[in-house]
Amino acid sequence: MYLVPGNRVLKVANKLRKEFNERYYKVQGRLCLNLGIVYADHKYPLYMVLDAGKRMLKEFQVANNLITEKELTITNDIKAYGIRALCKKENNTIALNFKEDVFEKENQIISIDSRLRKLKVRKDKEIDDKFYPYFLKKVNGQIKPIHIDKLPLCCEIIFAPGIFDFEYLNSSKVRINLTLKKKNNKWQKRDSLFPLIYTRPYRIEKIERLINVTKSFKKEKPTITALENFREILASEIYRLFKDKKDFPTNEDKELIEKLAHTLANNMEGLKKENTLDTLLRFSKNLEIFDLLELELFLDAFNFLEEEKDDSN
Repeated sequence: MYLVPGNRVLKVANKLRKEFNERYYKVQGRLCLNLGIVYADHKYPLYMVLDAGKRMLKEFQVANNLITEKELTITNDIKAYGIRALCKKENNTIALNFKEDVFEKENQIISIDSRLRKLKVRKDKEIDDKFYPYFLKKVNGQIKPIHIDKLPLCCEIIFAPGIFDFEYLNSSKVRINLTLKKKNNKWQKRDSLFPLIYTRPYRIEKIERLINVTKSFKKEKPTITALENFREILASEIYRLFKDKKDFPTNEDKELIEKLAHTLANNMEGLKKENTLDTLLRFSKNLEIFDLLELELFLDAFNFLEEEKDDSN
């Protein structure tokens, strides 16, 4: 764990992610980066921040099935960790659709490019990489590494996704909430600030997307008060409409939430500008709006963008 000034943390996190990808791109799915941010007011007790960090690490282990019955033996004492994903190869890409637990029904795209398939042996020469780009697949009851060139066009693999999470500590309740829970004997994402909304943790591919969107807010300068009001009202309406619905959220539910968000944003001052409105609707549909706005409020509180400008001078 690292203690980082609040106005530097996202820059550090994104740099760690990029450096990890540069070094370990070829072994994605077998070696993953789990990255968590716990931020708090300077008066918040440090030992509680550290405790929250430990809880987040435990959350990552559960999300990657590292402490469940999903631990898989390859050969002898070699272990493999991950979750089942349907893998489809097409047009120089691998499309993954996760099949279980925390990331069930989520998708990830991997490009089959020279960075993945080739190995640089000299400045001007590359050869086919026969050592690193392998994925884990069950063959005759055993988990075995299969080279990307020999991977079937459609099959099931074992894949460990990188995970990203963040949490603002403003109470002991929030700190203790940093754990995943089981529902109907299945692990599920933990709840956000509001009931019914289970969005965290994220797969790490989304960290840059979330950060870039919060930066775009700065250009149109929606007021923090308007964003807070939008978040609170939307959450209360979702709870009112869906609190007794067992299969929430279905695709129809998400469409209704998007329409509700559109109505709210169009009736609130400071949220009607084109890019702001488009962002609010896009993220509302998948319930990610609550995390996006929490991150936006965090960036605003620590003047992240202003600090970034200073670094570039």
